[in-house]
Amino acid sequence: MAKSAKNKANKEVDERVEKYNAVVRAAELLHVRLIDLNFDVQPELYVTAPEDRDLGYIIKVMSAHYDEESGLAACFVDAEVTAHKAIQKSDLDASPEEEQRVDGNHESGDDEEADPLVIAKARYSVAYGIEEKCDEEAVKMFLRRVGEFTCYPYFRSLVAQLDWAADTSLPPLPVHKERGLKGDAKP
Repeated sequence: MAKSAKNKANKEVDERVEKYNAVVRAAELLHVRLIDLNFDVQPELYVTAPEDRDLGYIIKVMSAHYDEESGLAACFVDAEVTAHKAIQKSDLDASPEEEQRVDGNHESGDDEEADPLVIAKARYSVAYGIEEKCDEEAVKMFLRRVGEFTCYPYFRSLVAQLDWAADTSLPPLPVHKERGLKGDAKP
């Protein structure tokens, strides 16, 4: 009985993989469009040395849509970069909240130091043409998986342009890597 259930589960996984691969074969990028932008620099940034800043970014697919009739698959991708004043370990008296901030976990709250020195938020529309009818769930999985990687080079370039225009001396954003894969080591 257990072997039969395992075979059935393997068959279902194989079917989902084949549906996903059909989307990959049929997908053609139509556009990546910047549709919203917010950029804010605090004056304190200009008196904070670049080495005294912590930089972080988030990129996430917010929604995905597939119209089987037209073959249009699209998603919105939100991206954000922030720079905070780095907190020196010597400035802390080792409370658990402060230890989190040392590790780069900046959450908004009442603490002034949690406010970003610079923030850039962007929203992109990413669209693909799907040349043949595909499974809707497989298309949405494709958009959720590929959307942020499609968009990230555009966001990285935008941040570099904003950095240049505002003379913020931010370092280049790192290479974006897939997270949560089996076998990934957790620090």
